[in-house]
This record gives sequence, C-alpha cells and structure tokens, in this order.
Amino acid sequence: MFRPLDYCDMERREFEESSYLKDDHLAIECVVTVKQPRVSATKFLYGVQVPPSNINEQLAAMSLDSEECDKDVTFSVGGETFTARKKVLALRSPVFRAELYGPMSEARTKHLTIENMQPAVFKALLHFIDTDSLPADVDGHGGE
Repeated sequence: MFRPLDYCDMERREFEESSYLKDDHLAIECVVTVKQPRVSATKFLYGVQVPPSNINEQLAAMSLDSEECDKDVTFSVGGETFTARKKVLALRSPVFRAELYGPMSEARTKHLTIENMQPAVFKALLHFIDTDSLPADVDGHGGE
C-alpha cells in the first residue's frame, strides 16, 4: 500500500536527519505491484519489404565471371582443368568442406586431381554447386 510521506508535518531538522536525504540527494523508494499485467503484441512501426531472393542468379553470375583472381582452387579431371572458389564449394558440399578445410592433406594444396570422373560430369557438378540447377545440356534436363 502506498503511504505518502507528508513533508509538511516533518520538521526541517527531522527531514535532513532522515534516511531520505543524504549528501544533498533525495532518495525515493517506490514499490509497484501489478495485479493484472497487460502485455500487448509487438508491433513494428515501419514495414520492411524484403526483396525476393536471387542468390542462385548471383552465384551463377559469379561462377561465369571470367576473373580468375577469386577462384582459389584448381581441379584436374580427365586431362581438363577447372577453377573454383573454395568457400562456395565448402558451403555447398560437406565432402568439399572436409577435403578443402579439414585435416585431410588436400586442405593444404590449391590443386586437386579428381580420379574416375568424366570432365563433363565434374563441370555439371560445379554448375550445380554454383547455381542449384543442372546445365541445360545435361540429358535433356533444362535446368536454367
């Protein structure tokens, strides 16, 4: 229950000697009891329009980028050479993540040789990793 302190009934000397006034600061203690809390739903003041995702198109454009400076790993597959970005490979494939960033010896090299795979299959694999779709010329499946 709230009991207001009636300063009119208190002498100045009593007030200055009380625990309410210390070092020229007035201390006020409030005790609040909420009997029926009312919690309203959070409402955002401003609506945020999130653009539709086009990460597949962005990754595809990045993979077609002719600048080789970003590509930091080279693969030899059936006599052909392919370049790729290690981070994209690791992001999309746990096998590449283990091979390129794990304790395997391949993690320390920038050139890997892939055995027992046709270059066209590896090229399609890299395309899928970069775009999440199959190339249009793979077995008649139009991926793009």
